[in-house]
Amino acid sequence: MMIQEMAAMTREHWKAYYPETYRVMERRNDLVKESEAAAKLTRCEMATLMKGKMTEVEAWEASRSLFIFSDPSKDYNSE
Repeated sequence: MMIQEMAAMTREHWKAYYPETYRVMERRNDLVKESEAAAKLTRCEMATLMKGKMTEVEAWEASRSLFIFSDPSKDYNSE
């Protein structure tokens, strides 16, 4: 999966489950940057797991909840 696809999935998830943080990021023009960062971190985690002999699918399933399907307000400075 490509970074842009993962970032789009991230934005969809945040919009559905964390709409307040999503709106703040959107208003501050941070949404794309933050979702791409989450996607890149997920991709790095996947690469590490795949070095440990996981398949790409297994690595995706193991790492997607760390950054993509997590609460963005934990790491986003909304102030």
